[in-house]
Amino acid sequence: MPRTPPTVISLPAAADHVGGPWDGAQAIVLHHTGGRDSRAWLTRTSRPPVSVHTLIPKDGTVVRIVPDGVNAWHVGGSRLGVHGPNERAGSCNEICFGIEIENLGDGKDPYTDEQYWSVGWQVADWWNKAGRALPVITHALIDLAGKRDPYACDLARVLRCVLAWYDG
Repeated sequence: MPRTPPTVISLPAAADHVGGPWDGAQAIVLHHTGGRDSRAWLTRTSRPPVSVHTLIPKDGTVVRIVPDGVNAWHVGGSRLGVHGPNERAGSCNEICFGIEIENLGDGKDPYTDEQYWSVGWQVADWWNKAGRALPVITHALIDLAGKRDPYACDLARVLRCVLAWYDG
């Protein structure tokens, strides 16, 4: 386990890029950003309205963008069904935390050790707060449009890192 928790900072998402309050998550969805400078992209005010609870850049900083008790718009159509009164058909945003991991998603851009540890820390933080282990799923697993993120991410390694931080 790393000696110290990652650096955590908060940046606000654009006000019209988040939904209303929710009763709590039922799962955690992992994504890759598909680009660089995702901090600026995820906090911009232009369209399309996209947001996420947490971004993990290459250095492993935990960048919190949408507060835990608020709906972030990180999953479009999904196999998890319709949730919440304001969601479009097939969205699961109202029941899922979202983590974007900074990565090109081309299979060549490596995920860093710092990213794995920080994703593990963030998932364990949510598990500890929820008092239970929420399922950790990939966007690729539930997406209706064929997205494949987080592409080439070692999910077994992610879960080992989660367990290293988890208090349960």
